[in-house]
Amino acid sequence: MPTSDRAGFSLAEMMIALALFGVMASGFMASSMFARRTAESAVYESTALTVASGYMEQIKSIEYETLVSCIADPSVPIPTMVNQGTVDPIYLNVYTRKIIALQLDQNNVSLQNMTLLVKPVMSNMYATSGRRIITIAIYYRWYEPGSGRQRDACLRTARSYVQTF
Repeated sequence: MPTSDRAGFSLAEMMIALALFGVMASGFMASSMFARRTAESAVYESTALTVASGYMEQIKSIEYETLVSCIADPSVPIPTMVNQGTVDPIYLNVYTRKIIALQLDQNNVSLQNMTLLVKPVMSNMYATSGRRIITIAIYYRWYEPGSGRQRDACLRTARSYVQTF
C-alpha cells in the first residue's frame, strides 16, 4: 500500500470544519443583529421620552388659569413651542402627530425620521378635592423606523396653583 509523506486534512474533516464555522458565524451574526436592534430601540425610546418630557415641562410652566381654560374648552390649544420662536400647539385628549428628525445631513436635510404621537390629558381636581390641582398626563406613542413596531408610554405629574406676586 503506498503511503504519502504529505500531511493534510481529508475532505470529511474539511466539511466538518466548514459546518462548525458556519454554525458559529450564524450565531455571531444573529447576536450582532439583536444587539443592533436593541441599541436602535433604545435611541427611539430615549428620543420619544425627551420630546414628551419637553411637552410636559412646557405644560407645567403654563399659568394655572390658562390650563383651567384648556380643560374647560378642549378646542383651545395648549400653547406649546418647538423652540423659542415656533409655536407648536397640542390639543387636550387628542393625539397630535410629530415627525422627529433622527439624523440630518450636512445641509440639515433629514435622512431618518421617527413618527411620534403626543396626547395630553388633564383633569381639574378642584371639584373632587377642593384644592387647586391639575393632574397632567402625557401619553406618547412612537413607531420604530425599520420595524414599524408601535410602542406606548406615559408621563404623569400634577400642577398646583401657586400665587405669583
